[in-house]
Amino acid sequence: MSAPSIARPAALWRRLAASAYDGLLVLAICMSITVVAIPTQAFVGGSNDRAVLQVLMVLGSWLYFTRSWTLGGQTLGMRAWHLRLRRADSDAAPSLTLASARFFLMLLLCILPLVVGGLAAIEDRSNAPAWLLLWLLPAFSMGLATIGSRRALHDLASASEMIAERPAAGSADA
Repeated sequence: MSAPSIARPAALWRRLAASAYDGLLVLAICMSITVVAIPTQAFVGGSNDRAVLQVLMVLGSWLYFTRSWTLGGQTLGMRAWHLRLRRADSDAAPSLTLASARFFLMLLLCILPLVVGGLAAIEDRSNAPAWLLLWLLPAFSMGLATIGSRRALHDLASASEMIAERPAAGSADA
């Protein structure tokens, strides 16, 4: 039986640290998909279509996050930092619908602006400051929205919350 834990809303720095860990895992997932998809496309005579590869990468990432969140409320990065995702109205892990909503909102609000803004700034150096303003959206989503409730926009929209769990005093993990 697991030891009881004391839960409190997760601090932004812990969320970002867990995101860095999970980012490395998602990178490995995307690399694995690429290693399998490109030779497969060449073998079946198809063109090396980037759109198919990108869809496969998003699906692989979606599968990693939603499976982790629905089965225990934790990804590997969240487990390392003692974070857990739960429904806002109970201690249960989110459903597949809520986890999927959270994933796609996280993708839309946090990851996509970073990628689009960074790539556009590299391509069009004359408008780099304007493109880099897209980087403010993830800062708003993760930082400003967490000031009062410590819940980011994708947490609020998916009716979930990220909590930091501390093992109770006297347990083996303390």
